[in-house]
Amino acid sequence: VNHFCHCCISSSVKNGIIWVGLSVPQGDKGGGLPLKIALDKESLKVNCYSGHTYAQEPRSFWWQGVEYEVKEVEKAWREPGERHFEVKTRDNKTFRLCYNEAKNKWSLIETV
Repeated sequence: VNHFCHCCISSSVKNGIIWVGLSVPQGDKGGGLPLKIALDKESLKVNCYSGHTYAQEPRSFWWQGVEYEVKEVEKAWREPGERHFEVKTRDNKTFRLCYNEAKNKWSLIETV
């Protein structure tokens, strides 16, 4: 079966950060999943619960000078060398946080 990715990409610069907008179709029903990706990773600081290992669960994060408190971790999963979290903040925004264990770096995707 051949699968083709049909997506729309846009970009802009705001406060010195390059934003890439991406709309990806979802299944056969159409309707895209819009994403905004911040390429300035240095602006992200994550506070997390760390019990027996680091980055077990994000509790809050600072991004672009704003602190976001995590209301709920909606989904958590692991990929080789990475921990991923889809979180909902107190102001009902949804973000995907990823911790890269080898690089000791967090990255963020805001879903729109």
